Amino acid sequence: MQHAGIKFPPPLINVAFLLLGWGLEFLLPFYRFSQNAIMFLRGTASIFILFGIGIIVFSSSKFMKAKTPVAPWEPTTALVKTGPYVFSRNPIYLSYSIIHIGIALAFANVWMLFSIIPVVATLRVYAIAREEKYLEEKFGEEYRTYKKHVRRWL
Repeated sequence: MQHAGIKFPPPLINVAFLLLGWGLEFLLPFYRFSQNAIMFLRGTASIFILFGIGIIVFSSSKFMKAKTPVAPWEPTTALVKTGPYVFSRNPIYLSYSIIHIGIALAFANVWMLFSIIPVVATLRVYAIAREEKYLEEKFGEEYRTYKKHVRRWL
């Protein structure tokens, strides 16, 4: 197997479900927040979004240092186990979820917030399961040992 078999960028899963949440809010409004609550949610959202972006940058830098591509549709040349990968096998997917929550908070959209549930499930099936199978085939016991010591998300 040359790569994990992922054919399109996983963040598009988040985008699709955020758009679905936006559409559902337009068609079936769930809850209207007060102006004060919206201001609080937007402040909180900025923290989530900046934190998520920080994780992506830090995680990607570890891939660059190991000279292996970040894109899951390219062949992996090294197993990255440093930086955020000490705590999570999937910090970039975790960061997409953090940013997703931040965007939902920024829009004060409960449908967008709830859509994180199918996003996580879809990422698990579409991306993570394929990547784990690929990495196990490519790195064997080294990856299995890593999986035993590091959680998938946190």
